[in-house]
Amino acid sequence: LLIPTQVSPNKPITIEAKRLQAGDRIAVRATKRMLQDATLATVFGAANLRNDLDGVPLWRDGKVEVKRLMEDYSQFVFLQRLTDPAVLAKCIADGVNRITWEQDGFAFAETHDAANDRFGGLVFQQIVQIAKEGRGWLVSPEIAKKQRAAELARQGAGGGDVGGGGSATPLDGPVTDDPPTKPIKPALKTTFYGRVRPNVGKLGTSVGAIATEVVAHLQMIDAEIEVTVEIRARVPGGIDEKTLRTITENSKTLKFDVTELE
Repeated sequence: LLIPTQVSPNKPITIEAKRLQAGDRIAVRATKRMLQDATLATVFGAANLRNDLDGVPLWRDGKVEVKRLMEDYSQFVFLQRLTDPAVLAKCIADGVNRITWEQDGFAFAETHDAANDRFGGLVFQQIVQIAKEGRGWLVSPEIAKKQRAAELARQGAGGGDVGGGGSATPLDGPVTDDPPTKPIKPALKTTFYGRVRPNVGKLGTSVGAIATEVVAHLQMIDAEIEVTVEIRARVPGGIDEKTLRTITENSKTLKFDVTELE
């Protein structure tokens, strides 16, 4: 299997040769190998997409049409290969709905009026449905917040409703002299514990998703994090000498705390 790879847009494209196991049809074997090596993904994190938008960058003046973004991921070698446009559609929906959308997400708009440089149906931190056909626009947090602030200012001046991104407080209504009630904030959670059994056949993709979608967010709030990887393997026919030597040496190189054989 020959796989084109490119580390970044400025680096040359190279070809990696991968050996395929015998058995299934070549397309099935190729897909399995690429999923195993994380050169093909069935899951793509919103934080990874935001990194590409900012780093490559994939933004076009702080915005990008979803259809154009899907074309980017199907065309450019330096971007993560995805099995289907639906993978990117889900990733976008997750990024729009994130609490941390400003740091590692984005806003979504149904339309863009180029003449007035205004986005219609602009929303963020909300659940949205992204069609595989790629309708709609991704909007950078800076531009989304700027438009929202302008709309709130117009509303404050009697300019009407604010579109998208939640409801605004009405300006008219009964007036009372009673002081506003200060809401009682619930106590914040101080500990998170999670355990997951990743798909061994897609270990690279699964562990990568855990790192970006869970661990990275805890690192952003300076959490004290402990991650332990535990491997249990049963080989009814016994472990041959070559495999035993390989896994033992690799375990030492990777500084395993414990390795046991029975």
